[in-house]
Order: sequence, then C-alpha cells, then structure tokens
Amino acid sequence: MKILVDMDDVLENLLEVWVSVLNERHDLHVKQEDIVEWDMAKAFPTLTKEEIFAPFNMESFWQLTTPKKDARKYIEMLENNGHEIYVVTATHYNFIAMKMRNIVERWFSPLIPYSHLIIAYEKQMVKGDVLIDDYLPNLIGGEYRKLLFDAPYNKQISDETLAKYSVTRVKDWAETYQAIKDIETEEFKSMMEGL
Repeated sequence: MKILVDMDDVLENLLEVWVSVLNERHDLHVKQEDIVEWDMAKAFPTLTKEEIFAPFNMESFWQLTTPKKDARKYIEMLENNGHEIYVVTATHYNFIAMKMRNIVERWFSPLIPYSHLIIAYEKQMVKGDVLIDDYLPNLIGGEYRKLLFDAPYNKQISDETLAKYSVTRVKDWAETYQAIKDIETEEFKSMMEGL
C-alpha cells in the first residue's frame, strides 16, 4: 500500500518543542495538555501571531525536534512489509528546507527519500491507500483509509464524529502499525471474497 504520513506531531514532536520554546522565550507556563484546540493562539492569548510562529523560522528550533516514540522503527517495519511511505506535509515554503534537513534527513534517511516528500495543503488531492494525520479536516473527503494520530488538540473529537467520517483514532505508532495490519487483513478478505 501507499501510506501517506503527516510530519508535525505524527513523525516528530512539534507541539512539545513549540510549547517549550514559547514558554522559555516569553516566560510562560503553558502545558501541552492546555492545547485543546488547533489554534495555538487560544493557549497563548498574550502573544501575537508573529510571536507564536517566530520559532518556525529558526534553524535551532527544528534542531530541537525529535521523532515521535518508535516512529522510525514502525516506518522501517512498514517498508519491510512492502509498503511505500510518503510524507505529506502542509509546511510553509519559508522553512521547508530547515524542517526537511532537521527531521527527514536527520532522523528518517534513507527510509524516506526526498522523492517521497509531498507538500500539499489540500491532502485530499494526494492519492494513497492510508493517510495518518493529526488534523481531522485533512482526513475528511480523501480517497484513503483515515487514521487520526492522537494529540491534545484533537482529543475533544467524539467517537461519533470519527465514525461519521470513517476515521480510526490511533494513540501512538504501535497502534498505527496494528491499524495498518488490520487494513491489510480487510483488503485481503475483500479480495478473496471477490474471487
């Protein structure tokens, strides 16, 4: 299968680093768990939009990011099982080079080559079999199986909403891997029934 994987808070720990850097720079005490909505400004009401996003333009910020627990291990296992992994990110062009250098090249090379990097704000336009993402709107409407990677800002999404859009929540990379194995099993059963 072609497995599409988001970067921020799926492959790497963006939220953790972002909150830490903003707290340090502005003498604040916000916790990751305080980020209960997608809009970071709501958790940092005293900061301007420019102040909130300023760290993204610093190479040192991206050097602080590390892979999510077991992300590399399970990406490698999926590739060893014959799947193709593509990173699909909505990263802004102003800092794409810094981000790719410090995350994909540093932590996931040679598993994910540059030819498997896709920049897309409308992820529904990308063709694949599975999309793993932390942002529900990226999963709605796409022609792929949908896995919502757990994050503090998506916990309020109800099971009913996930079911409505045929989305499965996964809490970590171990659950993600198992969900993909389950999809493989379903696909195999469907293929056998069709014979």
